Amino acid sequence: MMNQKENLRLARKHFGRLIADRLDSRYRSFVIRSFSITPEWFWHVPASMSGKYHPRRTKSLGGLVEHTKLASLWAGFLLNLYDIRDTITRNEVLVAVLLHDLFKFSGPTGQRENYVKRHGVWAATALTEYWASAKRSPAGIDSDSMTRIIQAVACHMGRWGDGPSEDELKEGDQAKLVFRIVQEADYCASQDIDSMYAATFGARQL
Repeated sequence: MMNQKENLRLARKHFGRLIADRLDSRYRSFVIRSFSITPEWFWHVPASMSGKYHPRRTKSLGGLVEHTKLASLWAGFLLNLYDIRDTITRNEVLVAVLLHDLFKFSGPTGQRENYVKRHGVWAATALTEYWASAKRSPAGIDSDSMTRIIQAVACHMGRWGDGPSEDELKEGDQAKLVFRIVQEADYCASQDIDSMYAATFGARQL
């Protein structure tokens, strides 16, 4: 695993403007510090090891970071489409989207079996352990909000993952709303729109 200082530098480099523009101050520190636990490979790997799904831009080196940015863009579209104005919900959705793939291809202890189904749970477990060891929550974020964020990370794969089902989520309707938008944003960002466009309009290359 890369040292925490370098992870924080890269998080600010790749996501700093997005975080500054779209998150309340109380959530900015939380999401940046959460990136300190991510493996070194997060910053360099493509979004898909199989080459299936995902736009072409996210299939090359650095593609997982690009996928995270794209999912964040989709999250913003969906929040506006569903007319979600509550600032806490908007912050929770964006934070969960930024953190959903921290352990996309291997878990905190290097486990790789069934990573497609399990990576959301791996990230949620690592985040839970990291913040528990910190012995305090970030200023201004209560435990219910953190629970909703971490649950959304755990179950962002929906029926394709090993996370809890919607009916098992704690914190009621708000948790379900956060989960649904995070799942939809990730799903939309994972679609191979290049191939879809080419198939529809006959373009060989976008």
